[in-house]
Formats: sequence, C-alpha cells, structure tokens
Amino acid sequence: TTARASDPHQQRRQHPSQQHQQPQQQQLPRFYVETSLASNLVHLEGKEATHATKVLRLRESSELELCDGKGNVSRCTILSVGGARGGRGRGGRVTLSVLGESRRVDFEGVKWNLCVASGSLKGSRGDWLVEKATELGAWSFQPILTDHSSKMGGHGAAAEATSGREERWKRLAVAASKQSLRPHFLRIKPAVTLDDLLSSASAGSVVLAAHQTGPPLLSVGRGLSDNGAGVIREGTLLVGPEGDFSARELDLFEAAANVRLVGLGDLRLRVETAAVALLAGARLMESDSI
Repeated sequence: TTARASDPHQQRRQHPSQQHQQPQQQQLPRFYVETSLASNLVHLEGKEATHATKVLRLRESSELELCDGKGNVSRCTILSVGGARGGRGRGGRVTLSVLGESRRVDFEGVKWNLCVASGSLKGSRGDWLVEKATELGAWSFQPILTDHSSKMGGHGAAAEATSGREERWKRLAVAASKQSLRPHFLRIKPAVTLDDLLSSASAGSVVLAAHQTGPPLLSVGRGLSDNGAGVIREGTLLVGPEGDFSARELDLFEAAANVRLVGLGDLRLRVETAAVALLAGARLMESDSI
C-alpha cells in the first residue's frame, strides 16, 4: 500500500478525540510452528501450507508472521511454494525467509491456572471449556480430582490420567490460540488432586475458589487491592464438580491463608459455565483491582 500525506486543514476539522489516535497497522497473517525461529529458513507444511496458499492466496514475496507459541514472533517472507516433501501429502511446502531477529512478546496480565473438576464433563463440554479458556486468556488449564468428582461417572484418578483427553485438549488449545492470535499457547497440565494442588501452591500466590457461600468475585478483587496485596503475577482459579466441594475440602480452604472463596451469583451454574464466569471475572478485574 502507498502511504498518503495527511492534510493539516482536514486534521483540524477532526474531533479532538480523533487527533491522538494512531493509524492502525494491518495485521499480517500469523502461522504457528513447533520449530525454532532462530533459523534463517523455516518451512510450512500440511494444513498450515494449505491455509497459506489455498485460503489466503499467499505467493512468493508475500509477508507473514511466524509464532512458536512460546511468545516469540518473527516477520517472514515467502521464498518459494512447492509440492509436499517426497511428493506425498496435501498442502505442499512453503519455504520462508526469516527477516531479522524474532521479537519477544511477554504474557500480559495475571498467569491464571484454571483448575476445574472436569471429570463430570461429558461429550464436548470439556473441549468447549478448553477452547474458551484459551480465548479468555488463561495461562494454563488443569483438571483437578476432588472428593466428589471421583465418585461421579466412574471417573477416578487413573481414568482421568488415561482418558486421552489431555492430548486432545492440547490440540484444541493450539487451534484456539491460532484463532485468537495468542503468542503463548494455553498450557494443559496433568490432572492433580485438590490436596496436592493446595500443598504445592506457593504461600504468596492467590487462590480463588468458586463457592456459593463466598462474597462476590469483584468485591474480593477490591479487597485484595485494599489490603495491599501488591501486583499479582500468577494465581489459581478453582471450580469444583457438580457435587461441589466437600466439607473436608472447605475446611482445607479455611485453613489456607491464601485461599479465598468467591461467589458467582445466585444461580446454579454448570461446571464449565462457572469456570468461564470465574476466569472472565478475574481477567476483567485485573487492571482495576489487582
């Protein structure tokens, strides 16, 4: 595109609120690779190559961005578009030249670990939750095993660990990261018991557990700020199973200095709905409260 010089007379006729707005640069198409961006040449293959050449119609000399899902982003140009390596497969192969050094994009906001008793989530409900957690900006997602969740639907610790859902969730997290242009992939952590999770949480971290007896989430956030909690870098969000946390687990929360119960309204919520509400509320209160 060709840049046009601005007319100073026209600029004076603009609303004052518009005079300080910077022109937005067009976002380059972004592709994700698992290889290092330190190399001068990088290849797109398979579905990524198909999307670049067939959907976006990119050709030689076209520019795009590459991201490794770890916060590193590089500007590249297409050197060549060819068939699939070895003459097999779809999508061909796109060879890219990396332009300069990659830039580091830091993760913005609190690194929330969204921990959900997801053993009772049937069908695609768990997949949907992982997708939305990615889009809403959670740092990581971790299934938890509670006193009640292990009794629901025949889900025990062994079943949770061997269900194969974690690998599928990793793929879904990558796909949702691409859609939302996240420079950092959502991390899918192995399932853990609630007891082990609480014992491993650092004393200075914030743990917010959704429960109907807790005060409203936003008031808890304001309380953290008023009490001089300082800048919070990471925290844990807990959502129990459909049977809720047990009395024993509530006693654990009360005994832990860094765990705070938070309410999400007066309506009964599904597990995945409560998880999305808790994450969205925590993200919204970051700039104002913590």
